[in-house]
Amino acid sequence: MAAGNILGKSLGNAWHFMAASPRLKMAFFIIAGALIGLYIIAALVVLNLDAEVVRDKLIQSARQQGLDLTIGQLELSFPFAITMDKVRLEERRSNTSLELDGLRASVAVWRFLILQPSFHFKASSGEGSLRLDVAPSLFSAGVTLGADAANFPIDHVVLKVGGNPLPIAGKLDGGAVFIFHPMTPSALEGNADFRLNGLTVKSGGQWGSFLAGFTPKEARCVITAGGKWLATKECGLATNLGNMELRAGAALKDNIGGSPLEGAVVFSPKGSLSGALEALYGKRRKADGKYYFPIGGTLAAATLTL
Repeated sequence: MAAGNILGKSLGNAWHFMAASPRLKMAFFIIAGALIGLYIIAALVVLNLDAEVVRDKLIQSARQQGLDLTIGQLELSFPFAITMDKVRLEERRSNTSLELDGLRASVAVWRFLILQPSFHFKASSGEGSLRLDVAPSLFSAGVTLGADAANFPIDHVVLKVGGNPLPIAGKLDGGAVFIFHPMTPSALEGNADFRLNGLTVKSGGQWGSFLAGFTPKEARCVITAGGKWLATKECGLATNLGNMELRAGAALKDNIGGSPLEGAVVFSPKGSLSGALEALYGKRRKADGKYYFPIGGTLAAATLTL
């Protein structure tokens, strides 16, 4: 639905642009003709590219960024699409690694004709997929960022974080649409709604032992942005030992990563955990019986006070 609204708005803008005056209409057709010519030239270049050369360049570029990239097979297809399988990415400094069964990047060339090109990325793992769309608009000087996840198995994709296996398993579902303005990043607007289904805690390992008492049932997080404010809504996790919520907000700055973060992680314990929390963190308990652990720092470097 969101994509249809964006397309309709773009077509309307293009039509208004052409109907404004004969000179503008002529300018539009000149631009469209030039774009078609560039498309034909670029297509000929793509058809003559060597897939192995592109594969080696990608691996070399990743290495320069401190990343180890391995790719099973890489194929170039018309028009402007790259398909890779058995993709593995490792970040040496943090000892974090990701793995995908497949990754495809493509360009919707026809959208150049309405002056709103779009770029699409689709990652796949097993029967799950994660799709990312980037659509800059030459009319509004904004960029529409979209994401859509369906049965995306996070534990199959994230192999390890900080040298340790991911302590949870589950499948990611949901979507997001944000409009980003490069000239004023703080004017970010949009929303995201993601869920982790079939969430379980893995046994064994450092994190598995720490979380052994938790049996998660569900997890969901809604994030909204607008009016230079970013906030979580209905962001929580339900377990047999209690419910945990993230209540956070940030006044957005143009340096989004440096936006100050405020709020708390709120825990409502059940059963035997209630007494343990009261003994250790009684000062965090409020009149509603819940425990509030303040969060601060910035979006790029959040802090939690116990």
